[in-house]
Amino acid sequence: MATTDNTIAQKASSSASSMGKFLFEFSKFGIIQVAILSLILYIFFSYPRDNDPSAWGVEKRERMENTPGPRLVLMGDSNVVLGVSSPMLHEAYPEIHPVNAGLYAFLGHRIILNEIEDLVQPGDTVVISWVYAHFAANEIQNLYYHYAVQRPESFKHFTGEEIRWFFDGGTYLIKEALKRTKKILLLHKRDAFGPPYGRDNLNEYGDGVGHYGMESPPGTRTTIKEFVATPDGYTGEIIEMLNDLNKRMEERGARMLFAYPPISEQSYVENETSIKLLDNVLHERLEFPIINQPEAMLYPDDVFFDSSYHLKEDAVYDRTERLIDSLRPFLRSEGNSDKPIDSSSN
Repeated sequence: MATTDNTIAQKASSSASSMGKFLFEFSKFGIIQVAILSLILYIFFSYPRDNDPSAWGVEKRERMENTPGPRLVLMGDSNVVLGVSSPMLHEAYPEIHPVNAGLYAFLGHRIILNEIEDLVQPGDTVVISWVYAHFAANEIQNLYYHYAVQRPESFKHFTGEEIRWFFDGGTYLIKEALKRTKKILLLHKRDAFGPPYGRDNLNEYGDGVGHYGMESPPGTRTTIKEFVATPDGYTGEIIEMLNDLNKRMEERGARMLFAYPPISEQSYVENETSIKLLDNVLHERLEFPIINQPEAMLYPDDVFFDSSYHLKEDAVYDRTERLIDSLRPFLRSEGNSDKPIDSSSN
């Protein structure tokens, strides 16, 4: 009996010893993996890609900080960056200094607005123009990770939903961190990011001009994805968000205007019902002026560069002419020294 008890005790001791060794080795493995992951994430967040669209936010904030007032602040996504000629606006309204503060849609609407909001000054006129998709969903996508390297302060704009999105995309983040680590170790510190999206392709106002003269890439889609307006759902929430932003702009002594983006004629045909519904709801609920109509921003398919919102050079000039005309009731006209019209009367 004693022998049996000793055998059982030895087996138990051996099993406990094996389990202890396993846990020790597993812990070592886990610590090594955490250390490696921490290192590559540290490298990723310490060495930003300094010449791609993730650097637009740094560029735009610098322009907001250094441009004197009164200013015409063009806020929105890449339909603003690759769709407006600020020099034309400055020529039309020489006493007002344009700033193209557009970012890219993949940041999501909250970050697009809030990243610039704190730099708006008294006397500014803020024109918000963004793609229809923002009225249907938050467009935040994986490119945000690279933007977070440039502007970690943008995390403060996150809601619970966006925080969950950030961690859900952890696999992509690790993959990008590994790619970045490889480039750093090979001393490829500057990404080769040329026209049309590199930071170097922004002019002195923040307009994207690197695509001027370029041909559209093969397979370019010029029609917007299906748009569904939900006045009593997400669309209504976004309108309330814009109204809240308008209140904060008014508190700063600035005013807001809304401008529809350019889209193709075919895009309008395919989404006419939802676009008209959105327009009706905006006119009913938006608490600041709408300066144009969707039908006034339609273009042929062949004037779009590489997406359903990015315009080629000549179309940029045409769109800007239309914008100048739409702004006349709110800004000084060419050669007119009168004060701007008070938007509160509209």
